[in-house]
Amino acid sequence: MEQDQAIQAKASDLELMTRQAEAQFALSPIGQMSRQFELVKAMGDYYAQSTVLPTVYQKNPANCAIAINMAARMGADPLMVMQNLFIVHGNPAWSSKFLIGCINTCGRFQPLEYEGNGKNVNDQGFAIRCVGYAKSDTKKQSPLKGTWITWKMVNAEGWASKPGSKWKSMPEQMFRYRAAAFWQRTYAPEISLGLMTQEEAEDVGKAQVVDVSYSEIRDHSLRGEAIDPNPFNSWMQEPAAGQAPQGTAEAEPQGEGQEGAESASAASGGPADGTAPETIEGAAGSANATQSGSAGQGASAAGTSAPSATGRRPNF
Repeated sequence: MEQDQAIQAKASDLELMTRQAEAQFALSPIGQMSRQFELVKAMGDYYAQSTVLPTVYQKNPANCAIAINMAARMGADPLMVMQNLFIVHGNPAWSSKFLIGCINTCGRFQPLEYEGNGKNVNDQGFAIRCVGYAKSDTKKQSPLKGTWITWKMVNAEGWASKPGSKWKSMPEQMFRYRAAAFWQRTYAPEISLGLMTQEEAEDVGKAQVVDVSYSEIRDHSLRGEAIDPNPFNSWMQEPAAGQAPQGTAEAEPQGEGQEGAESASAASGGPADGTAPETIEGAAGSANATQSGSAGQGASAAGTSAPSATGRRPNF
């Protein structure tokens, strides 16, 4: 009887300890995140069954869960976020009109205004920028001016040259959308959570990734090339055959006595006794005299002998 009571007491203590541990975990940041994840997952499963959402969310609970998470961070309705969050080239992007609406209704700014330069949108001097005011600036004395969007910028970035570009069919609307996007990233970047607009993502296109293999880096290192802060410079310009890599200098060979002097003379092209180097004609004459076997001329040409092949450092 006493043994059964002891077992029941231990079981009660174990259950109490388990509940305390669960309560502590639920109050911890990880526990709250886990509970929130389960809730978001359940909501994502529910939204994925709807047919009024864009096709990228239908029967896709994971995409729905991500949109719900972003809506919670923005303090917006999940359905509104899903209706205005598009996938362009594999990346999420906002609708421009959605961002403009978020700025106008966030409570921090007055509705955006547009300032134009020129009346005809087809003129190369045409430009538009956004101007906003803080909610407290009722007299509009401190304007928040955005970046000018000009045809020079449009052409330089290649926005209008892409196939199916809306800059050709509706340029004025695209000017306004781009001006609002630039203004929003300058004065309220937290609204878009770092994402571009749908129109910007379509104009920018897919990002190009340059793949550099380890063998390329190893080969250049074995050749003794200096490390370039921008490795593309050295990879685009290979050294010519027989030419020492840039950034490395050949050391002059060291020798003792006459051999060292002859080696130094071979490297510098001058005599070993410190006298002035001979002219081209004198050097040629000395070489001819040496070949003919003349003793006197051979002795005079000893100090100006041609550099030997062994006097040069091999180029690895």
